[in-house]
Amino acid sequence: MAAILLAEDDDSMRSMLALMLMEEGYEVTECQDGLELMERLHGDASSSIQRSVDLVITDIRMPAVTGMEVLEGL
Repeated sequence: MAAILLAEDDDSMRSMLALMLMEEGYEVTECQDGLELMERLHGDASSSIQRSVDLVITDIRMPAVTGMEVLEGL
């Protein structure tokens, strides 16, 4: 099963997307903003999220840190 890291600051949009992806059989980890996305991607080496992400889906415009800034940092 593929693991998806989903970042979206709009709660209802994030919930809807996560539900649709989970119904298709994906394991989805939700992030509510760019800061949480950065923490999940750049966690310590023992982080299970860091080791298991197959795909990142991110909103582009989010407060504080944008999705593009996070992806550029990868």
